[in-house]
Amino acid sequence: MADKTILLREDDIVKLSNISGNVDIDKLIPFIYMAQKTKILPMLGRSLYNKILEDYENDELTGNYSIIYEEFVVEALVYFTSYFYWSIGLYQLDNNGAYKKSVEDSEFLEDVELTRVAKFYDQQAQVVMLAFKDFTNGNTIPELVEDKPKDNGNLGLYIYI
Repeated sequence: MADKTILLREDDIVKLSNISGNVDIDKLIPFIYMAQKTKILPMLGRSLYNKILEDYENDELTGNYSIIYEEFVVEALVYFTSYFYWSIGLYQLDNNGAYKKSVEDSEFLEDVELTRVAKFYDQQAQVVMLAFKDFTNGNTIPELVEDKPKDNGNLGLYIYI
């Protein structure tokens, strides 16, 4: 996954969530990428997503694109990443099988507590998505005319194992 551009700066997750800076970034990258492809891409639509991605890679975000990135993409991506990480990030699979990570001298949260935190971040991301929709209604973004993002209807389905 090293060749995939991640639309976050190194400290965005620590600044905007309760995920500690001590969490290994290699543990977060799959969840960031998952959130970026399954949530941010549909939110923006392919044309706007590609424009933001290209401008981000070339350090050329300006005008409405900079606003979209700073105020909507970063926040939604952090919140959706947090949602995914809190939902399944403690579970690991290796050659010895599946297990739940543990830390000495600590108490595990119950599944209901993990679910509550995960849902909180999902709700925060949904608020950002609504704000983005409001922003785009009042601003002309050429890429949205080309490729209007589909409203996924947010069915509110949460699947936990």
